[in-house]
Amino acid sequence: DPLEEQWREMYHKLVSYKEKNNSTLVLREYKEEAELGEWVTNQRTLFRSLDDDGNRLIYEHRAKLLDDIGFVWEPLEGRWNEMYERLVHYKNQYGSTNVPKRYQIDLYEWVQHQRRSFKEQSMSEERIKKLNSLGFVWVLYE
Repeated sequence: DPLEEQWREMYHKLVSYKEKNNSTLVLREYKEEAELGEWVTNQRTLFRSLDDDGNRLIYEHRAKLLDDIGFVWEPLEGRWNEMYERLVHYKNQYGSTNVPKRYQIDLYEWVQHQRRSFKEQSMSEERIKKLNSLGFVWVLYE
């Protein structure tokens, strides 16, 4: 089946991307392989879409293959978890969740965003618990 072959080819490109980048979060605008970013977005759309009988539009065997490589179906949640893991690494290395701006600007900004979300009461209980388990410092200065 030529369509299945085409799907497998893109799947193997994603596997290679993951090996190189340690993530399946391919941006739609991924410059080196724009087609891969678009394909990944399409897989998520098919996964979320249901037919008239309530079945997902993505073939089950394809969803399983993607699951097996740790495919991130919800990219925003996946990005949060990636940043959380980086914070865990930082805490293990430095003994604190207070990331200075000079360390890694994106991690510093993410930590600041978590504090703002908590203060604005827009953070889920699950995320609060995960951050609390690290000894996250919610307020730096009183």
